[in-house]
Amino acid sequence: MPSNLGALTPDGLAGIDPSKFAGLTAAQLDALKPSALSGLSAEQLANMKPASLGSLSAAQFSSLPPASLAGLKPAQLGAMVPSEIKGMTAEMFDAIPAAALSALTFDQMLALKPAVMQRISAEQIAALSSQVMGALSKDQLARIPAEALSALRAGQLDKLSPQAFPGFSPDQFMDLKPAILSVIDPKQFMALKPAVLGIMTAEQFAAFTPATVKSITLPQIDNLAPAALAGMSGADIKALTDAKIAKLDAAQISNLPPASFAAMKPSQLGAMAPADAVGMTIQQLEALSSKQADFIKPAVVNAMTAEQKAALTP
Repeated sequence: MPSNLGALTPDGLAGIDPSKFAGLTAAQLDALKPSALSGLSAEQLANMKPASLGSLSAAQFSSLPPASLAGLKPAQLGAMVPSEIKGMTAEMFDAIPAAALSALTFDQMLALKPAVMQRISAEQIAALSSQVMGALSKDQLARIPAEALSALRAGQLDKLSPQAFPGFSPDQFMDLKPAILSVIDPKQFMALKPAVLGIMTAEQFAAFTPATVKSITLPQIDNLAPAALAGMSGADIKALTDAKIAKLDAAQISNLPPASFAAMKPSQLGAMAPADAVGMTIQQLEALSSKQADFIKPAVVNAMTAEQKAALTP
């Protein structure tokens, strides 16, 4: 290493053999001007000791060329302090190898600016530890590309805080695999924006547990895609309050599987309004027992067609 590191220019730094950086001490690194570090290459960075890289000042770190981060290793990233991470740009984050991101810590995630997340890839998402996802804010989540979230694992989704869930957009949620949704708990579900419920598929809705479905809010029901109701089970139906059943409209009711419709409790059947009658299918009505049919309000029965009434009577 040159003796006068403080006088190095970007070109001067770029000309140093990458192998020399393995012996670079924290004191030597401290002597480098931030402007000189704009000449650092990925190969040079890859040879630096984690402790040395972790001693960079915020000004030095923000001067690193994004391409140099392509040389980052897990141990090096893990050694960085939050003040360094806070200066990371979207371009810098984009260059970090997925393997290195497996070492990202909870505190480092907290320090990342939301704008940084706009370039994250599916491969990078998959590399993040489940614990780190607990630090993700709603503003950070909102910036993640929808296609990147297709790589989200159940363990990662489970660790997301309810406070982060309002960050989900309809497009992002649409890209989540149905198989991972069973880990969503009531508090997380309630935090979803009603608009997200508007794009939900039957396959996604079927993944939720009855305890989670029970937590659905009235504004969420207002926005719930009718097609999603095809994924509602009998246990899901029974978990809903009468007020929530009453909130379902005819289009939503028409998509309920006959077995789920027949799982309604007497008070739930009695909660439906005349306007709902048009949504009741022949198959749903045929699935009811004569005893259950007695709990449907006369006004609702009067609103039915002759064919519906015939299906209601065994």
